[in-house]
Amino acid sequence: MSHLDNKRILLELSDRTRRPEQLSKEESMFLASALQSIANGEDANNVFEIRPKRGQSDADALARQKLSFIMHWIACAIKPINDPISPGLGLSVEKACEEAFATVVPVADNMFGNSKKAVYDADYLKKCWYQHDKKHMQDINRNSYHPDYPYY
Repeated sequence: MSHLDNKRILLELSDRTRRPEQLSKEESMFLASALQSIANGEDANNVFEIRPKRGQSDADALARQKLSFIMHWIACAIKPINDPISPGLGLSVEKACEEAFATVVPVADNMFGNSKKAVYDADYLKKCWYQHDKKHMQDINRNSYHPDYPYY
């Protein structure tokens, strides 16, 4: 998970602690452990990992979130039209990548920027689709605790 993922999770936890609903057991254990570490003198930035590690940057994390946004759309687009729970567009991976390049990439550029001037053409998106380290981006049912989650 990137430092931006950790910041997003902390913001969500902060919001949830202000509401009457209870935190999950995992969230409570995470906060208890983190607060204990901070109370014992550890730096909060290190405990919560909200600063980029060596070799990481905000631009890198944003680029992964941008790609995650595009991959999520492709995953939804290849779902069958007649899916009873959440119908998709029934596209092939190749056609979904072409559609994503034409319609979704401009939206993603607007949302996340393109500081590295990356070219997200259909061939690149198809290549990313089959890469093992990006499989988590294809999960349709993600939430803010998943790495590279693109929605705030």
